[in-house]
Amino acid sequence: SSADFVYEEILKRIVQGVFREGSPLRGSSIAAELGVSRTPVAQAIARLVAEGVLNQELNHRAIVATGAERWFISVHEVRILLEPAAAAASAGKVPAGQLEKLEELSEAVNLDADNSRLRDAAFRFDHALHNAIAECSGNLLLKSIIQKCMSFKRFAYRVPNDPLERLTRSHHEHLQILKALKHGDSEFASSAMLLHLRSTVSELPNHHVV
Repeated sequence: SSADFVYEEILKRIVQGVFREGSPLRGSSIAAELGVSRTPVAQAIARLVAEGVLNQELNHRAIVATGAERWFISVHEVRILLEPAAAAASAGKVPAGQLEKLEELSEAVNLDADNSRLRDAAFRFDHALHNAIAECSGNLLLKSIIQKCMSFKRFAYRVPNDPLERLTRSHHEHLQILKALKHGDSEFASSAMLLHLRSTVSELPNHHVV
């Protein structure tokens, strides 16, 4: 939707340092620049206020919150705390049909494909794998939090800054996690997930985008 588009554009500019901490957002300027009406801009800003990325007092402009440029790092830190446990709980519990679908998605990741096709296939597998783990963890709150975090991950694939080496490494780490889930190895699933998440955040060049 237009609101989703505006939301991601504003968030991208915040984490890239275009909209800096403490700076006000001018809805009319954003609408004109993005070629949309002010309604989706207002909707996007309201969503970012609700998520804590922006601060807004009654009858005042929204301003970029302190630490907002680290938003995706914060999301990733939450994932590091929760997803290894979810992976352990999900090992051996992912339905056969879902495992088959995950394997199909993994095979569709052609590391020799052009960048846009590779990123699209990698996102599909990434998103499906982590959400399957959330669904099969057996904990509704854990599922909700992880799926919320994964809803932010789509943004990372819209910022084409990942070198092929990182995408390749991440794909192989995902394959190890999938293998552990398939064989019901809780300990390996947890350690593989922790390694994957830690290696991802450690390689970020600007420690802003995940």
